[in-house]
Amino acid sequence: DFAALSYYVAFSADNGIGFNYTFNAPNMKNREFEEDGSADIKRFIMELYNAGVRSMTITLPSVMEVVQSMGLDIAVKSSTICQITNVHKAMAFKRRGVTRVVADESINRNFGELKRIRKAFGPEVEVIANSICFKNCIYRMFHYNQIAHDSVDFDNKTAFEFYAHRCVSQRFENIGNLLRLNWIRPEDLKHYMAIGVNYFKLQGRHTVVKGDPIRAVQCFFQEEYEGDLMELLD
Repeated sequence: DFAALSYYVAFSADNGIGFNYTFNAPNMKNREFEEDGSADIKRFIMELYNAGVRSMTITLPSVMEVVQSMGLDIAVKSSTICQITNVHKAMAFKRRGVTRVVADESINRNFGELKRIRKAFGPEVEVIANSICFKNCIYRMFHYNQIAHDSVDFDNKTAFEFYAHRCVSQRFENIGNLLRLNWIRPEDLKHYMAIGVNYFKLQGRHTVVKGDPIRAVQCFFQEEYEGDLMELLD
């Protein structure tokens, strides 16, 4: 609830930790274009703001405009789902008021492109360090859309499992595909910082329940890890 969220945000701030709210569904069934839907979104954003939220990750440009129209001091970060793979896309979002971009994982190892994005956009460029998605996956955007629908109205187990199973099967069709995933070793953060990329995201909401995210954070802060790669990523 919002009382608990307010406490959480305040506690984080007291300990020098910023808070970013993820609002990055790739579709909202066009609710943001309806009068009632837009009003609902604005009410929800206002509740988040009153709870202390001052930063949000958003995918839909339409929702970005709804948030920005409210005149609040909320920084908008574009999600990796925006598929920012080049300078043109990064700068298009910057012109629309986005203060930080999360690069598409498909260019995690394309240092030339990352360097060009960093030079054009500025220091607020972020990459995901522990990506487990298949590189250049044909199911990626469709999987995100399926998740968005099922997060609101889950009534089809086949849809829920289809893309997840196809994703995993691609990873294991060839053992080399595990090495081709877009992960970044803790030891290699220095190469990203050398081109000016200083923001790294560790993804995986499921790890809060089933994994050990604190250990993962420690490994990346120490820039060193010995052990099973998949254990680090999961």
